[in-house]
Amino acid sequence: MSAYWVARKVFLEITRERRTLLFFFVAPMIVMTLIYFSLASDEISRVGVISRGASRLFAGEVINALEKEKDIKVVPLNIKDDEADSKILTKLIKQQLIQNKIDGVIYLDKNLIDDRVSGKRGTINIYVEGSRPSTTGNVLSAVAAAMDDLAEALPVIVDPTCSGFCANSFKEAFNFFP
Repeated sequence: MSAYWVARKVFLEITRERRTLLFFFVAPMIVMTLIYFSLASDEISRVGVISRGASRLFAGEVINALEKEKDIKVVPLNIKDDEADSKILTKLIKQQLIQNKIDGVIYLDKNLIDDRVSGKRGTINIYVEGSRPSTTGNVLSAVAAAMDDLAEALPVIVDPTCSGFCANSFKEAFNFFP
């Protein structure tokens, strides 16, 4: 019986104290609402594509794949097409990211196709702004989806030592050959 009276007394003290009620019920509602609006933004991320050299042949494939993503908008960059120096391009990309003109950039280097032809994996440079986690996540997930499509579009190099059976397996797997 004494536990009942202790619980009743605590309950009455809580209900009489308005600050406690505010702390228990209203403050969490306000905090959770603020967290919801800060994390659940339906923001569209702006992504640019830069390509140099033979990689320009596949820039259209990347752009098409990015445009299929619902939270991504492909935007043009204010970088001259004749600029080929990687250091200057990196500097210009970072300036646009800092000035908040763009949220992410995919840079297809001129060596990408050469690396693929020589049997290397090739490097695709991705730059993101990084201060907003949801925007960065949108950009990275869209780039991952676009890279899957790009991997299908890039040429498959068959080693000269590959047998006829090996070549036919590439034909069946990728449907690149007539």
